[in-house]
Amino acid sequence: MRANPRSIVFPEGDDSRVLEAVLRLVADGLIGRAVLIGDCGNIERVAGTNLVSGGRIRIIAPDAFVSDARYREEYRRERGLGALEGEILDRAMRDPVSMGALMLRLGEVDGFIGGVRTTTAEILRTGISVVKADRRTGVVTAFSI
Repeated sequence: MRANPRSIVFPEGDDSRVLEAVLRLVADGLIGRAVLIGDCGNIERVAGTNLVSGGRIRIIAPDAFVSDARYREEYRRERGLGALEGEILDRAMRDPVSMGALMLRLGEVDGFIGGVRTTTAEILRTGISVVKADRRTGVVTAFSI
């Protein structure tokens, strides 16, 4: 892993347990870059400006995706939403789990870790509907530590 550190999105990035784990993973070189979706002020306060300004931790506010045309169009296309379903789209654009999954789908990150505050069912439902499952795999699974 250290030879080829990856970029991982954490949609529950402002949770103190997630922040603690991310800081350790980054410090130990186990991930190259962490993308945290959550309250920017809280994350910066806990993470410290060195890690954030060094580019190893990227922070995205949950509402940052709302006006991003590329994200909106990709989500609309993948979910088969019509022009009249704007309210559904707006709600999804504010959902950190959906946006983290979309970042993975678009190849902006290499992985997705969530489920601290979000149920396993919701993580899997979002993953299957946004990222899509590889039909050759046959089984989708999750685990908790």
